[in-house]
Amino acid sequence: MSLTVSRNAVIRSLRQRLLTTQQTPKAWPVVSSGLLQLDQLLPQGGIRAGSIVECVSSADGLSAAVLALQCIRQLLKYPGALVVIDSSREFNCAAAAATGISLNRLLLIRPSISQYHSLQATCSHSLWALEQTARCPGVRAVLCRPDQVSCTALRRLQLAVEVSGVTVFLVRSESCPALTSWADVRLQLDSAWGTNPIAPMITARVAYSRHVVEHHGAVRLEVDHETGVVSEIPELAHPATACSGIR
Repeated sequence: MSLTVSRNAVIRSLRQRLLTTQQTPKAWPVVSSGLLQLDQLLPQGGIRAGSIVECVSSADGLSAAVLALQCIRQLLKYPGALVVIDSSREFNCAAAAATGISLNRLLLIRPSISQYHSLQATCSHSLWALEQTARCPGVRAVLCRPDQVSCTALRRLQLAVEVSGVTVFLVRSESCPALTSWADVRLQLDSAWGTNPIAPMITARVAYSRHVVEHHGAVRLEVDHETGVVSEIPELAHPATACSGIR
């Protein structure tokens, strides 16, 4: 009998210690994207800090990056830096400045590339930088364009941002391998009408959310690549969102 009591006491003690070591995700604030109709489309009415946002583009990735920077500018109203992980060495800091983001708050990380580094090694370096910055309390948002990310790595990333409050924007093309989504929100960006390559028009819709089963509606946006300005087109937008259940 004493052995059973002792065993039960040890189990209770271990359970209590486990509970005290677990980090419960905080209730991070929801921040406006800066675009009223897009906020109405998003399940939580904006971008939640401490989340992962995927921007999947069927058109050029530049429009998706500019839209992400538009949302990040709103997040930077809070303390913290923007980290851009630029594996392809294509990011132009002037694009961030054009959206109103201070370059004093921008940290650009470019993983080393040489003839001795394989593509897999470069992706590994980028992923390591992504995970480390997502855990950093001095970071407010991270912008990254991943090529290859495992489901396990995305799960670790999700757990990290829920604790740190960092918001991660993953910009990728539809041509890239599909990611198993641990994101809070996945935005699908498709080409709309328009012939101006400097200010193309795109349609944005919520393709996936952890919080809502069904998503309806879309907004049309004009993305000016030169000025970094994202404008809504109200007469053509359909921002209504229908929610029919919580997961």
